[in-house]
Amino acid sequence: MASGDLFRAFTLRFSFKKRQHVQMLQKFEDRQLTDGKSKNQVVMDALEMYFDALENNRETKEEKWITKEFYIIILECMMKNIIV
Repeated sequence: MASGDLFRAFTLRFSFKKRQHVQMLQKFEDRQLTDGKSKNQVVMDALEMYFDALENNRETKEEKWITKEFYIIILECMMKNIIV
């Protein structure tokens, strides 16, 4: 089995022209906030929380729109290793 068969890579880009991207990049690279977790694990935790929230929202059949601010809060909490 080739090593490429063990994972699937993608690119995560941060734009220095967007304030949100700069703020998230600073937090993403802060080892104290991420509790020493790898960047890959931080992204996986964020994706898991995102899709869990979408699935829970679908189950209750509520038409709530998840805002950009919500995701920022989720990422900040994850980086502080707090469960929302």
